[in-house]
Amino acid sequence: MLRDVRVVTMVLPTSVLRDHQTDPLFQSYTVRPTTLPRTSGFLTVGFSADQFSDDAVGEVWEGIRPSSLGRHRERQLAAALAGEDFLLPFPEKLHPSGAGSSTSASLPAFAVFEDGKAVLTGRFEHAVAGTPRSPSENPVGYLADLRQHAMVFIEARCPSAGKTTTCVDRLLGPDAIEWAVTWVADDIGKIEAVELLHERRFSGLGSTVNVVFGQ
Repeated sequence: MLRDVRVVTMVLPTSVLRDHQTDPLFQSYTVRPTTLPRTSGFLTVGFSADQFSDDAVGEVWEGIRPSSLGRHRERQLAAALAGEDFLLPFPEKLHPSGAGSSTSASLPAFAVFEDGKAVLTGRFEHAVAGTPRSPSENPVGYLADLRQHAMVFIEARCPSAGKTTTCVDRLLGPDAIEWAVTWVADDIGKIEAVELLHERRFSGLGSTVNVVFGQ
């Protein structure tokens, strides 16, 4: 998780392509038509191949908590087979992380688990200021940034449903990793702990990452 890299593309003014749609996972272009009406299709470019592999999409019927991307890809395929209008490229229930203020400082500790094994624990007092250029350079800074995005997401997209709240929507982190979000409230409704879950495989048999923020 801490070594994943995401890349984006863009067109030059002199290109024969023109922008159609862009999101954090892939970019879509059309070819400038030489005749009208236009009969060309779309060219979609992306470098998050792991998000569209069999592990990320092909097991949609096997898992308990499939990813938003996997479910959306299945709906797109069904629409194409049925001859219906093609769905938008991006799932409605997946929300890119956004900037904003939050009370994230009230959760000073973190723990990272990979396939159930603790791989990193600590407190944010030792975080380097500023957003890290890469998680491998500054994993604590990366987690501090992820905590901030998670808190803003909860405040905007995931109202309390009781002592423990499992968010219906998913958080798309700044590095295009999808997280299922669960948070726990204290007696007065204040956020007491947050857990982020990332399953590369829907069945949960491999590459499951849990990040916990708390006291």
